[in-house]
Amino acid sequence: MSWSVRMRIAVGVARGLCFLHSLGEHVVYREDLSTENILLDSDFNAKLSDFGHTHFSGYAKYLNLNHQRMWTIRKRFGSSPEQMLTGQTTQKSDVYGFGMVLLELLSGRKLWGEFAKLIRNSATPFVMIMDPKLLDVYPIEDAKVALTIAYQCVHSRPTTRPTMAHVLSELENLLN
Repeated sequence: MSWSVRMRIAVGVARGLCFLHSLGEHVVYREDLSTENILLDSDFNAKLSDFGHTHFSGYAKYLNLNHQRMWTIRKRFGSSPEQMLTGQTTQKSDVYGFGMVLLELLSGRKLWGEFAKLIRNSATPFVMIMDPKLLDVYPIEDAKVALTIAYQCVHSRPTTRPTMAHVLSELENLLN
């Protein structure tokens, strides 16, 4: 998959999350964003799928539920630290999930085992993270910006993570 296709996928996913996060009182938190629940059409346009573990904030009163917190068992590596600790899903935990997706797009690998430890260390050399299948046919500076965005998204402190609107803006700049 080429660099431009990967960036189009990232922008498509970011747009989807921005939309879900912009629904005001009825904001939707993805909760389990991963590459497994992103569908691609024949033109590689990204579509979010599998809303089975989604938190529909603001709808609890209609469903006769009290969802101050959404508790789930999370075993995936892509879950944010606060989500693993409390089970609570927020916009910032969705940003974390997006960062994990972006890291997979950049590296071309699943973020498990030893590679997960390597990629989570921001001191890891850039060339060790990028997918070797790209054969260095990508704009190096743009790739460094994308990697920086991914690391901002997976920051351990939710308050330090950017908004999806900011992430989308930065990624769209890379497409132009």
